[in-house]
Parts: sequence; C-alpha cells; structure tokens
Amino acid sequence: MRFVYSFVVAVLMSSALVAQNFPENIDVTFNERTRCCVEVTGFAQFEVDRQPLHAHGIVIDNEGRIVMTEANIPGWLPPDQLKDFKVCLLGDSDVEFKATYLGQDYLTSWHYIQVEKAAWDKLVPVNTFGSSTIKIADPVWGIGVLPKPYGYQPFFLSGNVASTQKMPFDMGFGQSAIGEVGTPVFDADGKLVGVGGQPIRHERFLFMGADTYLVGVQRAAGTTERFLQAEPFLRYHKRVPAKPTGIPQPFLGVAGLQALDVEAARFYGLQDQSAIVVSDVIAGTPADKGGLKAKDIIVEMDGQPLPKFRPNDIVRQYAEIQIAEHQPGDTLSLTVFRDNQRLQLECVLGQVPKLMKEAERVYLPRLGFSIREFLIQDALNRRIVTLEPQPGVVVQFVRPNSPSSSVGLQMNDWIREVDGDPVEDYAEAVTMLEKIDQDPSKKECVLLVRRGNETKVLQIKLD
Repeated sequence: MRFVYSFVVAVLMSSALVAQNFPENIDVTFNERTRCCVEVTGFAQFEVDRQPLHAHGIVIDNEGRIVMTEANIPGWLPPDQLKDFKVCLLGDSDVEFKATYLGQDYLTSWHYIQVEKAAWDKLVPVNTFGSSTIKIADPVWGIGVLPKPYGYQPFFLSGNVASTQKMPFDMGFGQSAIGEVGTPVFDADGKLVGVGGQPIRHERFLFMGADTYLVGVQRAAGTTERFLQAEPFLRYHKRVPAKPTGIPQPFLGVAGLQALDVEAARFYGLQDQSAIVVSDVIAGTPADKGGLKAKDIIVEMDGQPLPKFRPNDIVRQYAEIQIAEHQPGDTLSLTVFRDNQRLQLECVLGQVPKLMKEAERVYLPRLGFSIREFLIQDALNRRIVTLEPQPGVVVQFVRPNSPSSSVGLQMNDWIREVDGDPVEDYAEAVTMLEKIDQDPSKKECVLLVRRGNETKVLQIKLD
C-alpha cells in the first residue's frame, strides 16, 4: 500500500508538470512511444545455480532487434551461459515472446537480442519518432515501468534539463527523475532526446548522535535524472554483433593511461586541450612496433587534438573509444611529446587477445571451485606488462560452504602450484585438479596461490 500511495503521488506531480510544459495530447504521444520500449528477462547460468536477469530494452528496427544499454547482463560470461531470453510488452506481463541473444558490442558494452517474429508488428523502432537536441531548461519526459506484479505498466516521468556535459559522450541531466535506466527520453514534441543512464550518486551527511558521516545516496527504484543524449545513441545503436561472441576488437597494446595533470599541461602549452601519459607499452604489440614508449604524452589521435574534459580524467575513456572505433589492421596515427619534441607515430592495430568471456573454464564440484585460463588482462591487473603466456590459472568461482571456501580461497586467486607441483598452463591445471576432484581416496589438496602481493598456501580438506 505504501508503494501504491507513493506512485499515485508521483503521478499527480507529473500531471501538474504536464499542464505546465507539455501539449494537451501528451497522453497519446506517451502511449505511442511505449511501443518502442520492452521488458527483457532471462537467466545467467553459473556453476551451481542460475540467476534471473532483467533489463529495459529499446526496439531499434522492424525485425525485432532490441538493445539494452546498461550492464544488467554479465559481459564476462560466455554467451552460451546466457539463456531463456523473453520479451514482454509494456502493460502486458502475461504474454512473453521468446528472444535470441545476439551478443555484446565492445565499444558501447550494450547487449542485443532479437525477439521472435510474432512480436514484430506490435513494436515500433525508436528512430521512427525522429530526434532532437536539448538545451538548458527544455522540458523532457521519459518512460517509467512498474515491476512485473503490476503488469509492467508504464508511467510518465518528466522534468526540465538542468545541465549538459561531455563525459565523453554527450550526457543530459534533469532537475528531477526523467526516465529509468535504459528507457527512452523525449522532448515535448515526442522526439527522442536520449536514453536513461545510471543514476547520479549524491553526497549527503548522515547524523548519528554526535557523529557525522559523509555518505553516497543513489536512487534505488530505477528512476534516473541522467541520460545519454540521442546523437551518440543513434550513432552507435545499430552496432549489432555478427555473432554472440562478438567481433574482432582493435588492440593498441598500452597499459596504465593517465590524464596529464593541469600543471604539466600548462608547461607543455596544452591548456586548451587534454593529453594522456602512457604508463607502460607492452612488448611486441602494435604500440611497441609503432615506436610508442612509456612516459610519452599523447596529444593527438588521427590528427585531432584530444578535447578538453571536466573532470580531466574523462579523456582516458575518450581515447579508448577512439581506438575502439577502428578495426584490426587499421593504422592509428598518434602525435606525442617526448623529451620536449613533438613526434608523429603510426601504429597498425592488432586484435585484442582472448577475452574473459572466451576463456576456457571448468568447475570442480568436489573441491568446490572453478578455474579458467590466465589472460592478458589478468597479467595487466597484476602489473605484468607482457604478452608472454604466464603459468598457472585463475579461480573463477568459489562455492559457498565448500571445502575451498572454508580455507579462504577467493575469486581471482592465481593458482601457481597444486600439491607442490608447478602449474604450467590451463590444460595441465585441469589434468591435475580433475584427478584430485574425481579420486575419492584423496583426502586433501594443497594450493599455492598469489593474491595481490601475497603468496598463500591453502590446505583444502576433502570429505
């Protein structure tokens, strides 16, 4: 009852805004626009259980393709472990349409599905309604969606644009909640102006007796005042992967990029733009072959100066996007400062090494954990700047209350030895650990693992 009361109050408040800022036929426009938005459910299959998935989806074409713009789906999980996707129309949770998972785009991290043909004529692509840009104080509105027990009923959210910002994509901010994460946002004429993004985290003081705490507060119900503007959404929204595992990604081969601080930028005469300092260059990669070196300062990519951002650190994400917009085999032109000299470098991009979603893995039920291959990203996370294969394997999952969890084995532990024998690679680790796991006479297993800067010996007792 408390929820229903709060919802009624929200609707009444929205109605006042309708009368003030929106046309009289906004209810008709609202009902039309709800056909470009759907509810998506599915399951993520893990080692010992399956967890439900839920996301808002936006229809992008007449063949039932749908994009989900936020990370409600584990991007590291192999696609064959993402199962049973279904689509519901807003206002009708009783009818479900089957959907096929199409994959995740590496540039945007958005996920795509395609709903069965029976639903196509019930949906309208979001670009049918046109798009427009926004400015400060413009009235905007979006679609909220009640939970499944309430039939996925859509409701109206509205506000005025409080601010716009490049982060590095063009973002908009309402002075109040104007949508939900992953639902479309429109202007007063019903044209698309954006898609709801993650809510802003606000800092608040919490007073408890004589003590004061600074805490972060974020909306919990899914509504948001932040939205990705229409231009970048429409620029990238049809990057549908050709297969569920994705498509080849470009790879430069640098690690630890850092934004050049303000004082250093002033020294180099870069007050009106951003710049990036290269921490490490991986040997044998396109960056290394192209002549890029650690401590180089990148000031241009493909002949374009790096734009100025606030906060300054956003330039790192901008640079990653510029690289991601290329294809393996493309030449990336870099302008760098090195030893007070301005140099032009040409790097032929390679292909990203194996990703976590592509890594081989196996679950060991008696031991109670799973392992996967040691990847280049694991090496970089441990400050090992090389493409050379590393010995050992990584713990992917530890079952609660299992023999391994009872001795403190943790996800991302790096297994280096099993019963005193070094682990050279994934295949050897599987052979060694499966032999232990399947041998009922084996009563213990000793693992040597690396965790951060520590080496630990864990003695697992088997029943």
